[in-house]
Amino acid sequence: MKEFSIHQELSAIDNQKRVVKFFGMQESPIAITMVLELVPGSLHSILKNVTAVQVQKIFRQLVDGVEFLHSNLVAHCDLSLKNLLISNGDVKIADFGRAKKLAEENQEFLSTECRGTPKFCAPEICGRDPVSVKPFPLDVWSCGVVLMQLIQNSEDSWRKAKIQVQEYDKWIAKKKATGSDFWFNIPTTIMNLLRKILEADVSKRATIAEIKNSPYFKKDEREPIKRSGAATRSSGKRARY
Repeated sequence: MKEFSIHQELSAIDNQKRVVKFFGMQESPIAITMVLELVPGSLHSILKNVTAVQVQKIFRQLVDGVEFLHSNLVAHCDLSLKNLLISNGDVKIADFGRAKKLAEENQEFLSTECRGTPKFCAPEICGRDPVSVKPFPLDVWSCGVVLMQLIQNSEDSWRKAKIQVQEYDKWIAKKKATGSDFWFNIPTTIMNLLRKILEADVSKRATIAEIKNSPYFKKDEREPIKRSGAATRSSGKRARY
């Protein structure tokens, strides 16, 4: 019932339409069913076809949506490509099954209560033993993984944010990227932001306000100039930049 009440509460006050609309629920002896807005697809379904301009628009909307949740003391705790739906180019946050309603901004929960999709989980909740964590920075981290995957048109990322995972260990150590690293050709402006979002030290991790004040968030992206007789996109992951 917690998921229903959180979703219903947010939907009722969501003027930006960043949350999938909640119309009600139906209860039977064997199940409770939510009646929700029909949204045709997810970010996962469009991942391989989004352009630079579209990625920036999606990311801005995602951050605005997370800001809305946090301003109402709700942490989602499971933001991922499949839980972020898209309708006519607009992002809508779905699936509040792991969401937490906070009594105050710095309230802590056990890490085991906040684990969502492994690839999108922050390092502080990837350990085996339960520890106390603040949920809002978890959502920020997940936004960073979403952005990293969108700009690559690929689900490439570390399978879990643990130092035992080679790609993650190299990222956290800030070692020089090589051609085999999935973040090798990410544009500098975006990389600078990702370094602040995907920061293992929670006290240094970017906040939503800091993300919104970043050059990438504030300056509009532009698509490449089309040239006659030449392909506008190649098979390379970041040809659009």
